[in-house]
Amino acid sequence: MMNLSKFKALVVIAVVFLLGALAGASLSRTVLRSISARGPHHHSRGPFIEKLQKRLDLSAEQRTQVQAILDESHQQFGSLHKSVKPQFETIRQQMAQRIRKQLNPDQAREFAAMRAEYEQRRAKREKKYR
Repeated sequence: MMNLSKFKALVVIAVVFLLGALAGASLSRTVLRSISARGPHHHSRGPFIEKLQKRLDLSAEQRTQVQAILDESHQQFGSLHKSVKPQFETIRQQMAQRIRKQLNPDQAREFAAMRAEYEQRRAKREKKYR
């Protein structure tokens, strides 16, 4: 049987990992939303291009070229996100399996409930930003 201090350490590690996953998912969503592809010269990148325009005094040709660079980069970010997402999910599933192995049956049920709540919130967020 696991002693109380080891259990507390595992709970802290699990909580920190889940908070990190939430923060990472939130940051990823924010970044992807800010560069989302809604066509060339979309206004989501508008504030950034405006800041460049103002601070660098871009010519019309430079602005067009910078906008093209931003659009291309956006597509690359999207591709990267799609390619990395399965790996992230695999690591997340492995983490949950490893934690479950450390829990007694009551704890495992509560952990399952926590994960279900997290997945519901995650699904709502993903649906909201699609």
